[in-house]
Amino acid sequence: MDDRLHINDLMDFYLPLLTEKQKNVCRNYYSDDLSLAEIAELEGISRAAVSDTLHTCRQQLQYYEDTMHCLSNMKKRLKLYSQLEKHTDEQGLRLLNKCKESEG
Repeated sequence: MDDRLHINDLMDFYLPLLTEKQKNVCRNYYSDDLSLAEIAELEGISRAAVSDTLHTCRQQLQYYEDTMHCLSNMKKRLKLYSQLEKHTDEQGLRLLNKCKESEG
């Protein structure tokens, strides 16, 4: 389950970098929770092709994260925001909340 959550987090950042077919397969599997057989039928490909596509997508998404660090940097910022909340006055908290909201 943790792997699924991690891939969903990566998809939030890097899905636009995948091909249309890869996007469809990833969304169907990770977001819509369809089985390999269901996706194969929708896409008109074999279950093995769906499995291969998912494997490739996982590798690509992780490569993008290893290269650009968007997800890990966001998690670091959110952790710092939480720490800052404890040491900030009212005006600072308003600004901090705006920063947190901008994280999406």
